[in-house]
Amino acid sequence: MARFKTLLTVSLAWLALAFINCDVLAAPAKKIHFVAAGVPKEQGEKSDFDTIFGGLAKSGIDVFMPFSVYQEVPESRSLEYDAYFYPNHAKNKSAIDALHKHKIKILIPAEILYPDGVIPPIEKDPLKEYLKWVGTDSVFGVYSFDEPVQNKRVAACKALYERVKAIDPKIRVVMIHAPVSEYIVKSKEFSEYFKNLKSASEYSDMVGFDIYAIPKDLMKVHGPYTGPSTILDYESALQQHLRWLKENLPDKDHLMILQAFSLRDQGHNFLLAKLYGDRRPTKLEIQRMIQITTEANSSVGWWGQSLIKEKKSQFWKTILNANQDASRSRR
Repeated sequence: MARFKTLLTVSLAWLALAFINCDVLAAPAKKIHFVAAGVPKEQGEKSDFDTIFGGLAKSGIDVFMPFSVYQEVPESRSLEYDAYFYPNHAKNKSAIDALHKHKIKILIPAEILYPDGVIPPIEKDPLKEYLKWVGTDSVFGVYSFDEPVQNKRVAACKALYERVKAIDPKIRVVMIHAPVSEYIVKSKEFSEYFKNLKSASEYSDMVGFDIYAIPKDLMKVHGPYTGPSTILDYESALQQHLRWLKENLPDKDHLMILQAFSLRDQGHNFLLAKLYGDRRPTKLEIQRMIQITTEANSSVGWWGQSLIKEKKSQFWKTILNANQDASRSRR
């Protein structure tokens, strides 16, 4: 009997230790968010936000960033429906009411809040008015100045981060970096770029990359682990940048911006499109991009859909369907 009690005590001790080790080894999964930067041109023109947000919510998208540019080259053109989301421009709150109704949160671009990167005195800061107008609970965060290392705007990002936290420490600041430029060919410059990315990311709560790697030979994306001499396919590009985030910024939440466009969608004419890429991601590539990203415990963002000009786009529907399947599997 005494021997049985001893064995039972030892067994329970080992069982308790096993549970403790499991808790240590298995870090709790971060909440995965699905973000849309705008919608196709047809939907944006109608500005029926109840229908827009209803469709996005059904597909599992829970964050929206107003972005209405439908052409980038040879000149930028926009629908400017972004104005409906800002108190100093909107005629009414219909867009915000639809946002609330469908429980979607807004990601506020710093470029709109602070044109030219100029941040006013805190008593005149537009973010304070915005939070009162929309409601803090409906704000996902502030999108920092885009690709700050490549665009040499790290100082502006620092000022932005400090201001947001001074107004409300709970509001997240989201920062997205560009992959290393194809023009950086020297190894020293290459490693310096990623060193600067890590340093700049200090001024964020959620950080990631925009990875537009389809088609491979035209988009020319390089990765942090294979250097400037190797052009990566979309899978390798995502995997390398997600690995870099995990190894270098493990305490940040992560967000990868995925490709919802072709170069022709950006505005290239037919001839240039043939030369520079009239190729959107396929259904399989869309599904795989989502899978790679979510399996790395990173949130998913879609950019480029505002450039889609055809009516009732099957391509956008494919993205929404794939997003819906992924969001359901995460529940």
